[in-house]
Amino acid sequence: MTTMPRHWFDSKESTTMPIDDRAALFGDSCFTTIAVSQGLPEFLDAHWRRLQESVERLKIASVDWSALRHDIARACDGVSQAVLRVMISRGQSASGYRVPASIQSHRYLSLRDWPEMVNSWAENGIAVRHCTARLSQHALLAGLKHGNRLEQILARAEWHDDSFAEGLMCDQDGFLIEGTCANLFFVDQHGVLCTPSLHMSGVAGVMRSMVLADAELQGLSVQIADFMPDILQTAREVFMTNCVIGVVPVTRVAEQTFPIGALTRQLQQRLIAPLRQQRNSSP
Repeated sequence: MTTMPRHWFDSKESTTMPIDDRAALFGDSCFTTIAVSQGLPEFLDAHWRRLQESVERLKIASVDWSALRHDIARACDGVSQAVLRVMISRGQSASGYRVPASIQSHRYLSLRDWPEMVNSWAENGIAVRHCTARLSQHALLAGLKHGNRLEQILARAEWHDDSFAEGLMCDQDGFLIEGTCANLFFVDQHGVLCTPSLHMSGVAGVMRSMVLADAELQGLSVQIADFMPDILQTAREVFMTNCVIGVVPVTRVAEQTFPIGALTRQLQQRLIAPLRQQRNSSP
């Protein structure tokens, strides 16, 4: 059984990053966070597609995809339950923003313990608050999980009350976008499944894509649009998603409470319950 945490740098076990790596200097990288169950990375194909899209959009060259796939398999081997972070850095260079023509990308993988509160959150729901820190708008970066997370760090620093599990963030125009580390969904007063547009800000999460794909399969009405925060006042149910927490009901936003809705429970059953059974099975 793997003892965590463990870290790898380009297939070699290591706890250090070169000081001149552009991920350390500038956040010049992309990453994805994968739930691991019984030695297998969950939703790996979706994570893989997102990494490839991110690398293409950020114009990170010379990624050894075959080696990365081998690294992921080796990191997950023998692991009953954990969280795997996979980061691709543009590579090492001298200080300055100019990218050398001969630069070689790097791969960083790290395992950490599974967060124990996830099951409780999924069953009982979470309370969230509104953040004052806002997300910048940039079409070239919108949707990407790139290595610069300063906006989320500043937002998360706004509260120390453990009764709130997440904070909702808006863009510069005041539209709802997401949480500090999870995507936002709600069912409006007409029964339509809604989620904020990420065309100028935010992270297009893998679990978000799974929920939208499931909604299409189920023939649900879906609206992806710009929403102001007060739209939640009339919501029937609210939930948040990422690949670690899965689908988590939101039972309170600031002082307003919400019931745990039928769609939230259905999504948990269709998308998360099979994974949970696998996590709880014997290796």
